[in-house]
Parts: sequence; structure tokens; C-alpha cells
Amino acid sequence: MLQYANQTVTPYNSAAYLSDADGHILEKRYDNTTTHSLIVNGQLIGSSSDSYESFSTVYDTVTAVAASNSPGVYMVQTDSQTLQEIAKALWGDQNLWYLLAEANGGLTNPLKAGQELIV
Repeated sequence: MLQYANQTVTPYNSAAYLSDADGHILEKRYDNTTTHSLIVNGQLIGSSSDSYESFSTVYDTVTAVAASNSPGVYMVQTDSQTLQEIAKALWGDQNLWYLLAEANGGLTNPLKAGQELIV
């Protein structure tokens, strides 16, 4: 649920706020400036407006060392877990399951708990 509030700060300026059900301000309009905030699990991730952004402080850039590291390994959690579920968990898209299959020699379901997959 989103809530919208509008108030006059001075005779010349007004402020408007868009907040979520928990009262976190997602959008603030004041003095011709709009600021957007991203809240995840109750935590402020970052804010942005026309003049600034604070998202660049919450992520790490890819370094040459990280980019050159060998592939990762994923351990299958349960016997019922599928390549589609793992692809969704890793990359946010279950349709990328074939990448896991190809990286693991054409592997198909069913998988076994404890089985290691090259990512």
C-alpha cells in the first residue's frame, strides 16, 4: 500500500511525499526537486535526484582479479531441486537452466543433494 501526503511548507514552497505501508518515504518532492529512495527489507539502499545519487556506495565494481577467477561451484540443496530452480536463484531467470547443463557436461534433472555443479 502506498500513501501520498501533500503539505505547504511556506507560502511559496510545498512538499509532497509518497511512502510505503511502513512509513518509509519512497519519493519526496520539495522546491522543484524530486528524490527517489529504494528501500529493501526495511533498509535504505540508496537515493537519487537530479543532482545526486547514493547507490554507488552500496555495490562493488568488478575487478580484473574477480573477473578472471575460475568458475564458481554450487552445491545442490535437495534431491528435488531442479536446474531451473537453481538458475532462478543464481541469475533470476529459470530459462537460463541450459547454461548450468552445458557447464556440467550436458547434465539433466534429477539432481542429488550434495552434488556440486560448476557455475
